[in-house]
Amino acid sequence: MIESVIALIAFLILSPVVRAMADRQITVRSKKIATFGYSEEVRLQREAEFASAMEKIKTPKALILIMLVLAIPGALIFLTNNPIEVKIEYSLYLLLIINIAVVDQLVKRIPNELLLSLLIVRTASIIYAIINGGSIKNLIVSSIVGFALALIIFVIPSVFHVYIGAGDVKFCAVIGYCFGFLGFIEASFAMGVAMLIVLIYLKATKKGSIKSKIALGPYLALGVVVHMLTSFTSLLTR
Repeated sequence: MIESVIALIAFLILSPVVRAMADRQITVRSKKIATFGYSEEVRLQREAEFASAMEKIKTPKALILIMLVLAIPGALIFLTNNPIEVKIEYSLYLLLIINIAVVDQLVKRIPNELLLSLLIVRTASIIYAIINGGSIKNLIVSSIVGFALALIIFVIPSVFHVYIGAGDVKFCAVIGYCFGFLGFIEASFAMGVAMLIVLIYLKATKKGSIKSKIALGPYLALGVVVHMLTSFTSLLTR
């Protein structure tokens, strides 16, 4: 319980840092819009979207929301029965995926450097586990298989001309690497349920439809949080 309280306080303190990181990601990408080869109309539209995003991320409402989605799951992670090293690993994941979710929700972009950071955290965790007697086969194979299968699953729709953003595909593959294929499936299921609920809401309120363009990142981030808190498969893949 003490660990959970400390984690709650720590994540509240780190919330402004996460907001600053997200703000930086959005600002950096806004400066690159002119290099993307957009038409004049699309370029102006994207510039307006980024300008709006930079305003939104600086509001008190944005900070409060980030504090909630960081601190509550962060505290709950330390109430699970996972070993302390797994709790620390999951805490690092949480900081990164919330950052990804915020940026993707605001500007429909998933920063490669954040995905790379997730890969580094998982690789460091694998090395630590191997040093402490973990199964090399289980650890490495689980991550590689998870990465490959998640990548394949989200590339398949493009064969049938169903577009999924490259950032979303990479995010899914990285989640497969971090949590193994079973963990990825569990996170994807939670993501699907959340997206279905939102779709039903959009249809009921006539604010959108199945063709509405939505950011996948926040929903997959939610699925990952659900997986980390339930941990049905996490110990099987370690």
